[in-house]
Amino acid sequence: MLILPPLWYLVAWDPKRQDFRHFRMDRISTPEFVEGKTFLRRHVPFEDHVSPIRNLAR
Repeated sequence: MLILPPLWYLVAWDPKRQDFRHFRMDRISTPEFVEGKTFLRRHVPFEDHVSPIRNLAR
């Protein structure tokens, strides 16, 4: 998830596009569960001005 207040985004790999996509969380209306499918953990490249939450000061 990518949080850019006031919006939240889901960052996901799109196998059809072979690239990452960003989905606004407030616009996801009917998510689907795909049984039997698994996903690979992928490295998400961040822009210089965006950082994973673990890098935020606590």
